[in-house]
Amino acid sequence: MELELHQIELKYEGLRVLDQRAQARLVASMTEHGQRSSIVVIRAELADRYVLIDGYRRVAALRRLGADTAAAVVLDMGEMEALLFNHRQTKQSKRSALEEGWLIVELIGQYGLSMQEIAVRLGRSKSWVSRRQSLVKQLPKAVQKLVRGGKLCAHAAQKYLVPLARANRDDCIQLAEGIGGQQLSARQIRSLYIAWRMADEQERRHIVQQPLLYLKAAEEVSRPDPDPEEERRRELLRNLEALTGICHRTKRRLSKCADDLEHPAYQKRVNKCWRLSCLAFETLGEQMEEWVHA
Repeated sequence: MELELHQIELKYEGLRVLDQRAQARLVASMTEHGQRSSIVVIRAELADRYVLIDGYRRVAALRRLGADTAAAVVLDMGEMEALLFNHRQTKQSKRSALEEGWLIVELIGQYGLSMQEIAVRLGRSKSWVSRRQSLVKQLPKAVQKLVRGGKLCAHAAQKYLVPLARANRDDCIQLAEGIGGQQLSARQIRSLYIAWRMADEQERRHIVQQPLLYLKAAEEVSRPDPDPEEERRRELLRNLEALTGICHRTKRRLSKCADDLEHPAYQKRVNKCWRLSCLAFETLGEQMEEWVHA
């Protein structure tokens, strides 16, 4: 069925991580092909209102494209059952551990399920449920907000910022706020975490206060010195590639400037430049031939 976008409630938006790149790809795809898969909703308590269960990126893309409606599938079940059903149907690779943890916290806090009940409903072990819940409890809310907003990599947050929060919660928050929105890779965040672990108290302050400066300095130190001979060889290749490009561009330009060559003054200048170019090519050609044969 078709639903007006204003009828859809984004009640569980906080259980999702915003992925800017994936969102941009989806917008591009929907611009060309339209909405290919339906969103999943359930009926809300208010008449003509629906709670969105699956399809938050699709709804955001439709709004960005100025659409008024969305193709939807309405599940005939309650919110808790719909959340559990959607989790079971969604591929595990599409969810981060933090998103799974947020769902578990929601099921416990909002619907009163026990960890054992959640484990049975999701087809998981109780220890798996406990680990996901611990991730959320241990990661400060300020850091979780950055992850939800797509300003921090979810994988890096769960792998490196959670143990940092266990060791020093304040440093974790300060570091996360310093790198939030900088689109750092998981490798870079790992480098910061390892450096923090190995540092003394003063060095730790520098890392959490100026993480980007630390990364820049670390990259400079680890960058190998350039090999002069290798750099010379690369320079020759770059010059030859540039020369080829110039020849192609000049040929195209020449065909467009044929009428301009009828002007005597301009023709004289072009002839002079061409003679000098021919001389340079001849000299270069002789040297290249000697080098090739050698």
